[in-house]
Amino acid sequence: MTEESPSTTIALVPPSLVPLAPLPPTDRETYISDTAMELQKTGGRPDSTGAFVFFHLGPEWVDRITEIMGRVGSAGEQLAIALATNRDARRWTAPDASGMDVQFATMAVRAQAEMTAMWTLSAAHGLANALVRLLLLDADAAKVLTDARPNAKGFPPFSEDQAAWVSFEPTIMKVARRAAAASPSPAVVVAARALSSLFGDKRWDDLLDLRNVGFHRWRPQTVDGGTPKASSVTISATSRSISVGVGPSNVAPDIETTLKIAEAGLDIFAKAARTFDECIHAAINELSGKELFQI
Repeated sequence: MTEESPSTTIALVPPSLVPLAPLPPTDRETYISDTAMELQKTGGRPDSTGAFVFFHLGPEWVDRITEIMGRVGSAGEQLAIALATNRDARRWTAPDASGMDVQFATMAVRAQAEMTAMWTLSAAHGLANALVRLLLLDADAAKVLTDARPNAKGFPPFSEDQAAWVSFEPTIMKVARRAAAASPSPAVVVAARALSSLFGDKRWDDLLDLRNVGFHRWRPQTVDGGTPKASSVTISATSRSISVGVGPSNVAPDIETTLKIAEAGLDIFAKAARTFDECIHAAINELSGKELFQI
């Protein structure tokens, strides 16, 4: 790997997204922060990485590996933002935040916990696409992918076509696992297994459900009585009477539960992301057949 200049900033992990004094990081948060930094470092210095690949593997490899590394770095920033939103959510529950309006604080915590879920899932989408492009370095693995996704037209490097970018979901991960098994790389098999292991884990399922309520279904308002799931007016066919309910039918979840769901999903993704990052250089060596990177 190329030597990095100490004066070049290639990674950022903000302690907060709001101008408040940040809480001291926990061991858990330090682990996620370090993982986000490592992912960004993997994606850093694309100019020198491109030149390095050009001279060792040839020009046909440059675009693809540059794209892979860049997408990993981008996922690292997304993971960093997920951590910052998680820390900001917790900031609202700190002892020195007491005295704030309860409903206002509850809305803020919910919003930032939901943002944690969104940015975690964004990072997962990023690593899924990095994995697909990593597998495209091998002809046998590439055939499995292109047969499964013909609309992607071979996943051309730096494509802006939406069909060339996958979502992190079980079907594409099953394809990626088959493609990895068809490749000569044990490291890419481990990387694919790490990401696909999230599916079927209740903590990840809960994170997806938290995100899906906000994005696709009827997210309850924080205030009581808003956004009902059923009409408050009931019409009786027999008596032609109308009764009006008074209680809310779509109650916001407990904020501590929401926070725990977001944090659990973030935690298991960070572990999978670290495994992926630890595999990527070995995978490129194995897929290219050359000791491009020192492991």
